Amino acid sequence: MPPAMAPDKFLDFLFAGYAAVWVILFGYLGTMFSRQRRLMREIEELRRELAARRGG
Repeated sequence: MPPAMAPDKFLDFLFAGYAAVWVILFGYLGTMFSRQRRLMREIEELRRELAARRGG
């Protein structure tokens, strides 16, 4: 096999690809968890507002 086609050279790219996918995945999950927490806080605030308007 010619040196330009050595499989060892492609392992670096394979590792970089897997690392990029994991970084993107964890970044996406982090933003989803952050949005969920923000929405839960907003829902709780709306519940308190509704209870205050109802007099309860």
